[in-house]
Amino acid sequence: MKTIIFAILIAASLAACGGGGGGGGPSAPAPYVYVGARDQRGNQQVLAFGDSTMHGSFGAGAPPVRVMEVESHLSIADRAVPGTRLEQLTAGTDGSNLPLQQELRMYPAARVVIENFGINETDTEVFRNALRQFVGDVRSAGMVPVIITPNPVFGPMGPNTRVMAQVARDVSQESGALLIDTYAQFAPLVSEADYVDGIHPNTSLYTRIATFEAKGLPQ
Repeated sequence: MKTIIFAILIAASLAACGGGGGGGGPSAPAPYVYVGARDQRGNQQVLAFGDSTMHGSFGAGAPPVRVMEVESHLSIADRAVPGTRLEQLTAGTDGSNLPLQQELRMYPAARVVIENFGINETDTEVFRNALRQFVGDVRSAGMVPVIITPNPVFGPMGPNTRVMAQVARDVSQESGALLIDTYAQFAPLVSEADYVDGIHPNTSLYTRIATFEAKGLPQ
């Protein structure tokens, strides 16, 4: 009973701040219901894959996809999984998603698929090949791939993330996939004070990043 009441309170809270779906009774369910890290597979126009910085873990007042939905006027499914790498998504080993080709078939209404990885990656060639596979899988599904460079981070992971951002640019250029260069946009503007732990942005920076990324989404 407590679980049911808690779920109702969450749904009411999301509806109050624009996070839930529209009206209608049981015969007209909301096309998108955000529940923690997951969503109901349905009529979303955009699929968002990534690690914790897309998911909104550690410091986000609202999940980045919520901000992106408001700014882009698009319905976005949050399929991000904290702590994961892109090759886990494509292989279906991230613990939540099916192999990417199969996962995409769960969203027949989707037009755009974005990936935001690069912070947890350690091997440039593995990441490069995963990006190529991502672009190929998305295009094979008749959807538009969008590559987002990782957020700039501080500490030991900073230099590696900068390298992975360049790998993402390289694959975008060679494949013609749309690029949203979050790293280049924010690296000159942020300091460690904008983060809760040097890696995950605070609420203000999450909002700025999500707003920037939303403006780059194809309509």
